[in-house]
Amino acid sequence: MAWRQAHPYPVKLQVLFGACFLAFLAFSDKVSRYGRQWNYLWTAVGVVLGVLLIRGRARARKTVLRCIRCNSDLR
Repeated sequence: MAWRQAHPYPVKLQVLFGACFLAFLAFSDKVSRYGRQWNYLWTAVGVVLGVLLIRGRARARKTVLRCIRCNSDLR
């Protein structure tokens, strides 16, 4: 038996959140010309991605005992 992560680290979600944040920094002044609702929508998407990322990281932190031979979890 060996301790392993129960779930994989959320790499795709991390990249998506980072891209959303960098795009917000780069284009926030251009988007605000179209109205506040677009800025609010973009911020809301960033918040949702951030919450999902936090939950994914907390989920990835959990470990389980896993059989080395058959790779099954002991929960």
